[in-house]
Amino acid sequence: MNARRAAGFTLIELIVALVISAIVVGFIATFLAVPVQAHLAQARRSELASSAEDAARSMARDVRGALPNSLRVGVVNGRPAVEMIAVEGVAIYRHVLAPEGDYLRFDVADDLFDVLGQPAAASHVVVNNLGVAGADAYAMADVIALAQMDPPPSSTIRLNPLVLFPAPSPHRRVFLVSPAGAVIRYECDLVGGTLRRYAGQPINGPMVALPAAAPFTVIARNLTACTFTSSPLPAPPEHGGVLQVQMTISRAVNGGTENVRVMKYLKVENAA
Repeated sequence: MNARRAAGFTLIELIVALVISAIVVGFIATFLAVPVQAHLAQARRSELASSAEDAARSMARDVRGALPNSLRVGVVNGRPAVEMIAVEGVAIYRHVLAPEGDYLRFDVADDLFDVLGQPAAASHVVVNNLGVAGADAYAMADVIALAQMDPPPSSTIRLNPLVLFPAPSPHRRVFLVSPAGAVIRYECDLVGGTLRRYAGQPINGPMVALPAAAPFTVIARNLTACTFTSSPLPAPPEHGGVLQVQMTISRAVNGGTENVRVMKYLKVENAA
């Protein structure tokens, strides 16, 4: 008997060992499954949140570089949208008390004026856009004018035809824009589940549907809810406003749905 036991395990002993091993492995798997699943769920939520954060950062960059008082929100063809006018550059125009150079006049129509430094290349200039009737760059009148920059090192901007801007800028700033491709728009396509960024769009009076062939960049996917709300800060107008962005990004997981909701408040510059 001792000799047979020394030769190896019996079949019963092998079966018992396998059963015990299976039980041990089952216990280990049970204890490990919960933290592993929690880790995977956290990784999925982090990925969804990161997608929403990237979209908010993209919007924040465009909002910071937009023409003051040009940000507006609406719903176009059932899609929540926010758009703004991008600027090519900003300059300080010479005023009546400037010791030298041509200053920008507001008592009569003017045809040229000087700025500090070399102005950026652009087809139009905007002075004191307030986003209201009579001072709205989207209307392409009053505050926006066709312009031509003299070649370097000149700092002169020529206006053709002559322009009488309705009011000076409190900060003596002139913004340079190219209306043919100045508008940036973000649209939430909830049917396709994407947040789209359109750039280089022309300035229009009202917010209108963009052509189907208009190029866009997908900023976020798996979008299931989206709202844009714009509100001014307390007076004076120089305090600017706030763009509230709410997005929900969802993903199907194990027969259910995982949602991440992100809310961002973006400061809007309104000091013209």
